[in-house]
Amino acid sequence: RLLVSVHGADRIGIVAAVARALADADGNIVELTTHRGSGTYVAIADVEFPRPMDLDQMAAELKAAGRKVGVVVTVQRDLADEL
Repeated sequence: RLLVSVHGADRIGIVAAVARALADADGNIVELTTHRGSGTYVAIADVEFPRPMDLDQMAAELKAAGRKVGVVVTVQRDLADEL
């Protein structure tokens, strides 16, 4: 399970780009929170995968997808599963 954060200037296609990268890796967004204010867009997604995946590779793919639409994407393991 991953926690994916997105932030940058608001524009069309941000959610689509990140969701596509996650879907291509069989990721399922189970929770998504977004906020837009003063031209800035922020999103936080809780994502599940059906099998273990390489965190570094997934982070690289999401960051590349984010760069294409002008946002910064950060990825970390969801620690809630471990608590």
